[in-house]
Amino acid sequence: MQWGGDFRWMNAFANFQSLDRLIKYVNEKYGDKWFVKYSTPSDYIDGLASQNVVWPTRYQDMFPYSTGPQDVWAGFYTSRANYKSYVRKGSHVTHASNQLYSEQVLNQATSETEIKKILDSKYTMLDTMGVNQHHDAVSGTSRQLVADDYVWRIWKAMKENSEEYTRLVTDKVKLETGMVSNGQGWR
Repeated sequence: MQWGGDFRWMNAFANFQSLDRLIKYVNEKYGDKWFVKYSTPSDYIDGLASQNVVWPTRYQDMFPYSTGPQDVWAGFYTSRANYKSYVRKGSHVTHASNQLYSEQVLNQATSETEIKKILDSKYTMLDTMGVNQHHDAVSGTSRQLVADDYVWRIWKAMKENSEEYTRLVTDKVKLETGMVSNGQGWR
């Protein structure tokens, strides 16, 4: 069984203490039927697979999503359109820079300092884009203050990434063509 959820069990010590007691109780009293332990998502999926569970395939639209009679999550496709566009731009930047970063890191002439800068930029973009995949982020259902923070994080990560990416693109263009940038164009 899965355990946890948003806005519940925020006191980790009390939560794990209770779980420890529950696990001990079930294993002592019902150990002939069940064995309870802390696990991983992989163990959970493997356990389901061993039961030969056949999952239904759904073809209908899942939206608007409803978690209760009065709790409809409408607007997944229409809310915060500019933010969703920013997420797409951040994703494009992440993929484009990763390709160039990979080439540079594999280059034997790249210094350890440069590799660290590249990996820091890459990690910042990956971390930021990962945070922005949260179900209250990319869906557009977060509060305005939180949505503003998501946008600020993407902007900050793209700015940091852009500095490193621009430097590498400039170096690559110079190496391949001999042209150099004066900040306004190529000569």
